[in-house]
Amino acid sequence: MGVPTSTTDLNPMRGDLQMRLDWGYLSTHLMAVMGKQLLSVYYEREVVYSYHLGNSTGGRQSLVEAQRYPDDFNGVFVIAPAYNETGVTTYSISWTARVALLDEIAFTPAITNTEADLIHALVL
Repeated sequence: MGVPTSTTDLNPMRGDLQMRLDWGYLSTHLMAVMGKQLLSVYYEREVVYSYHLGNSTGGRQSLVEAQRYPDDFNGVFVIAPAYNETGVTTYSISWTARVALLDEIAFTPAITNTEADLIHALVL
């Protein structure tokens, strides 16, 4: 039946409970259900096997999907899941500060706006 894939914009929105639920687990589940419905209509037969492959945030989605909706897929493949959102976010912020700033305390940028404009002009 081919290899159909789907992706969603899972960017969480502050203060929006529905977006948080979508980010947390609903979007992956709904895409699984709707994706199989779409394939059944297109191929005029039921989907026999389906699998979820996820890496990083997709790995977290795989773990949540297997726990909350075990009947959605015949199997899940989890690669390097980003299941510790607090830790991942904290590390990301600190890493960005280290590589983007010459002086983390004074917030001196590694590249000035003028230098960034020059790089932009040279690249394009």
